[in-house]
Amino acid sequence: RALNARVLGYDLKPREEMEGIVEYVSKEELLRQSDVVSLHVDLNPTSEGLLTKAEFDQMKPGASLVNASRGPVVNTADLINALKDGPLAFAALDTVEGEGPIFNADHRQDGLKGEPLVEELHAMDNVILTPHIAFFTNIAVQNMVDISLDDVITILNGQPSEHEVAN
Repeated sequence: RALNARVLGYDLKPREEMEGIVEYVSKEELLRQSDVVSLHVDLNPTSEGLLTKAEFDQMKPGASLVNASRGPVVNTADLINALKDGPLAFAALDTVEGEGPIFNADHRQDGLKGEPLVEELHAMDNVILTPHIAFFTNIAVQNMVDISLDDVITILNGQPSEHEVAN
């Protein structure tokens, strides 16, 4: 919004605190109107396969995609076709399907052999592919350690941790 852009959003549960910042629309309307679609969702049954050929076919010609969420949110084969044949002009990805063996290893010597879809994305001029490692900053690692140690102390003192996950 700082650039006077119209910010559209699609969410199964629109957040009140985003009113005035985001104009909530249907997924179809968002895809039809957006110059840039930026994904920031967790991976769950409603987000897996969120963008497939059907959704890419609805997108505005020349649109771009940013996936900063989880790999399985986007069908990679369909993404490649949308980048080759339209409507997508560009994609910036820090996550792709099956990224574990790719981003968690050094491939400077062997390349991306054995991962044909990622290898194809990597070779495309209209794709930026970066490792999904935001969790690995000094601050993020320090926060993980601090929270874990605080939780251990809390549990040892006989209190429930505020970070415990309910079964």
